[in-house]
Amino acid sequence: MRHACRHAYRHQPYRYESEAKFLGLPLVSVAYGGEGNSQMGIAHGIFAMGDVAIGVISIGGVAIGIVSVGGVSVGALAIGGMAFGILAAGGISIGLFAAGGCALGAVAIGGCAIGWHAIGGATTRIPELLSTAISWRFW
Repeated sequence: MRHACRHAYRHQPYRYESEAKFLGLPLVSVAYGGEGNSQMGIAHGIFAMGDVAIGVISIGGVAIGIVSVGGVSVGALAIGGMAFGILAAGGISIGLFAAGGCALGAVAIGGCAIGWHAIGGATTRIPELLSTAISWRFW
């Protein structure tokens, strides 16, 4: 019985927005689960948490913000399964400074690292790649 109640509760949508506002956005916004035609909760706020989180600091399945943590994250500092940003860390990371399983960036660190400065298991440095491509003769 306890398991059935907990299972039912987990799938109910949840919404919260603080009354405090900063630059027209709620200070805290939480949105999980779909309502109406929406399948996911979308949170907009300074601190945003939800299925899709958009804010200065965002945490969620899809996170977009200056600091973002999530399955797919986009931001200046992005941490997640797939991370895109200036400083990106994750399974697949693309950014100016990238670290992760597969990293692509100016400075890349990871198992598969591609960048101007690449460190890791299988690395490809862009300058070497370009010089090889330019010197390759097709005849």
